[in-house]
Amino acid sequence: MKIRSITYFANPGWPIQAAVLKKAGEFLAAARPGFESAGYEVDTTRLASIPFPKLLQECSAAALTNLAQALEAEASQAGFDYVSMGPALPDATNSYDAIPQALAATQNAFFAGLMTSTNGGVALTAVRACAGVIDDCAGVSADGFGNLRFAALANVAPGAPFFPAAYAGRELPAFAIASEAADLAVQAFSQAGSLQEAVEGRVGDALGVGGGAGHDRAVRYLAHLGGHRHRRVAGDPRGGHVVTGGEPADGQIRPLVREPVGQVVALLVGLGYHHDRLPGLGQCDRRPHDQGGLARAGW
Repeated sequence: MKIRSITYFANPGWPIQAAVLKKAGEFLAAARPGFESAGYEVDTTRLASIPFPKLLQECSAAALTNLAQALEAEASQAGFDYVSMGPALPDATNSYDAIPQALAATQNAFFAGLMTSTNGGVALTAVRACAGVIDDCAGVSADGFGNLRFAALANVAPGAPFFPAAYAGRELPAFAIASEAADLAVQAFSQAGSLQEAVEGRVGDALGVGGGAGHDRAVRYLAHLGGHRHRRVAGDPRGGHVVTGGEPADGQIRPLVREPVGQVVALLVGLGYHHDRLPGLGQCDRRPHDQGGLARAGW
């Protein structure tokens, strides 16, 4: 298992507040070596803002471009690899139209758009606006990767560490860990004698409970460093954590992998599970969290 991203959530302000970026940089200077010393490989570090319409008086393409370029540059100097500008909002319909130009003018800035209203219902105008952004961003780069940096979101809460979905929800800073852990799923299935044993026993042991002492020490130290509090959540196979200064964030742990997923499927077939759609994978995704008594932090 490795850490895909240490994601830091904050309101950078506009114009960008130097003190906020300074604090973020200080956190990062302690976070990365803290987790690495606990035995975790850290892939990337990321900074996620509050939704950009809350920072701009006018959500024009030029205004968002200026904000995105400035935050991208300031975050890079603070040691962050990528930044998220947060989502466009249904109550600011022109905010969606501003995204393609800002995306084209940046290299490491990510964007999103909400498709749901504050009550959780589908906002059809926002759905159409997101479709327009996807269409426009498809031609931003020759390789077609423009939409790698945009996500259309439905009921995604603040605090998820994966990009492009990540955004901050409150003024107080927080951080969450995104980790890749499909290797532990492969290990759990390869050691099981049957599908039921894998789902009810070894998968739960590997993915739902437990915690490395070094990992716990790293998280608690970083929480203390930033004056935050921390709690355990579902996700990290060694004991998931989210550290927050008041934001009800959940630590996501969906493995971003390709080959290990195929290995799990092959192991399931080897255990006698031959259904075409392999619904057992969905069951395996739910059961460890249920058995561990942990809050679900899924997609």
